[in-house]
Amino acid sequence: MYHIAGWIIAGLIGAAIGGAVVYFWDDLKEWSNRMLGYILDAIDWALEIASDAITYIGTELGRVYRKIKVWTKNRRTGKIVVRSETEPVNRNDVPAEILRQLDSRSETEVMRTSIRN
Repeated sequence: MYHIAGWIIAGLIGAAIGGAVVYFWDDLKEWSNRMLGYILDAIDWALEIASDAITYIGTELGRVYRKIKVWTKNRRTGKIVVRSETEPVNRNDVPAEILRQLDSRSETEVMRTSIRN
């Protein structure tokens, strides 16, 4: 009886953790797509070419943030500009695996989106 109850409790805990991770990724994708839209709206497509958009999770001064970067290149001058948006996130919302990666580096790439010019 206790053995079965233990498995049920473990399953419920696993489902709660899994649900939190799914929520994190869904929220991250929604935020990333929204910020990418803002960045792309600011690009002068007649003059610039955009490459991939990369979303990161990072830490700075003990705070956790999400950041999206888009590299653009001016068609005439060849000058490359990095456009980005950053927003703080609650450390408790970040999956443990990503937090472990942040122990050894300040940012980790979590998503890449190809941009079609």
